[in-house]
Amino acid sequence: MHAEAIGYSPPTEHRRHFSVVNNSDLLQIEALQKQSDSALGRERNASGQFDNYNFVLARWGYERLRTEKHKEQFKVNELQNVKTALRERNQTAESRLDMDIGEDKKIHNEVFPDSSYEEVLYRGLRYRAENGSNEIVREEAEIAGFLEIQEVLTSDKTEVGTKAFMISGPGFEKDTPYVHNFVDSYELAEDENGKRFIQYTRFASPLGYDKYEEIALGFDTDYFKEQDKSIDAWYLEHPIFISADDKNQTADDVFTEHFAKDVKAMEEEEFQKLWKIYSPFALYYLDQLTKDDFDPVAIAEAYNTLLLCTEDKDMRAQNKEIDIFVASQAMELNISENQYIAAMVNKFGRRDVKEVKAGCGSSGGVSFAGFGVEAAGGVFVANSVAGFGLKANGTQEWFNCPKCSFKADGPIGNTCPGCRLTKDEYVEAGGKEC
Repeated sequence: MHAEAIGYSPPTEHRRHFSVVNNSDLLQIEALQKQSDSALGRERNASGQFDNYNFVLARWGYERLRTEKHKEQFKVNELQNVKTALRERNQTAESRLDMDIGEDKKIHNEVFPDSSYEEVLYRGLRYRAENGSNEIVREEAEIAGFLEIQEVLTSDKTEVGTKAFMISGPGFEKDTPYVHNFVDSYELAEDENGKRFIQYTRFASPLGYDKYEEIALGFDTDYFKEQDKSIDAWYLEHPIFISADDKNQTADDVFTEHFAKDVKAMEEEEFQKLWKIYSPFALYYLDQLTKDDFDPVAIAEAYNTLLLCTEDKDMRAQNKEIDIFVASQAMELNISENQYIAAMVNKFGRRDVKEVKAGCGSSGGVSFAGFGVEAAGGVFVANSVAGFGLKANGTQEWFNCPKCSFKADGPIGNTCPGCRLTKDEYVEAGGKEC
């Protein structure tokens, strides 16, 4: 017996064209992107190519925050975003997230405390449009589907337990970034204090579009009536709603009964084992991301090392010898942990990282123009501590910290990995300024 889908007619005025999103947001992002690309001595992605995680966008979100409370909350939530990106890279079977319902009756993500998730989606749509996306129809359809879900699940008249399922299959355009196959669930839930929120779950799916058609028609025989766009966009624009009293099923129950588990996807237990390795490197990355001064080189090296820590055989062997353990709720590294991770970043941060197709773009490391001070016409000299020890005859002498005696065997960022000595402090302590 199929679950009963809720009939719902969307309002005629529930779309907003992406051109009305604040221009200053995109100008700020563009400026940070150019600053990052210049520091790394690299070209930006080709038009229409996107990453599943871009630290520039994360940094932009951080720079918008004004209170220490919001900055601390940013780190908590950005850690969740990093974990989600790693789940996509490892193609896990499912991922979960709780989202707030604001007083404005909109769904909110705490990473952007002054924005609804709707605004975040619109901003992303415009960003992709202005950077050459050829799948705007699909991306607009996804927002339209989300707005429909938001309107239903945030209504005071909607019963707790009501669910919406959105089929997010692969795209059809050439070189589409949407290569994976998901079913997203949004469920209206309530905590012990009676506060309503949304439980979001992304399930990996092995099903093809022919099977999705059968499932959709089982919920609603008129599901494809007046279909006017490609099937991937149609599914995104038309979520399937399930009433709260339909057998009192959880989202997992509904997915198991009507869809299918991807047996090739990584199980949660296996991912949690990887997360124990990832977590200290993720915390170190967040420290670099949220420093007062934006340092793309240090952030990129930290992010590359995070991706490599479970994949590079040399790094895995070295990790086994140390075996750093970080408690699940920890948000800070101690001094010895920080020094160890800094040394690993210094050693591995510019190694090549395998590129993997993820949920909505490519998952890979950040590329550099080259190693050392000669890369990118000397741009690393202008923006890296590695250039401090450059001898007059042009030969290279890697950084040796006069404060904690940390000695680098390759290029580092703008601060000492051991004690966080800055460039200016280095010179004051007797380092030679090139």
